[in-house]
Amino acid sequence: MKTIKKNSDEIFNKKINAEKAIYEILRSGEYGGLITEEEWSDTSKAKFSFCNVSNKILIIPYINQRTTIAFHTIDECNDFITKNLKLVNEYLMIC
Repeated sequence: MKTIKKNSDEIFNKKINAEKAIYEILRSGEYGGLITEEEWSDTSKAKFSFCNVSNKILIIPYINQRTTIAFHTIDECNDFITKNLKLVNEYLMIC
């Protein structure tokens, strides 16, 4: 049981550290920067993020729902995934 907990803790810690790193990259202004409050309020324009579906990365649009990690365009999101695949895999807990 301790081995399972240790592995789970390691995966969780990698996820948290990856989320922090991704957030800091966006906060620095790269990939269009963070989505502003005004942009989140504009439901006429989708924002994009990624999720884990069956251990595959899926890009999803956000219109009425918010998320910590989001991009202004699908191209920014794709570019980020391509250049930061290891970080994205850790964030999404893809082994």
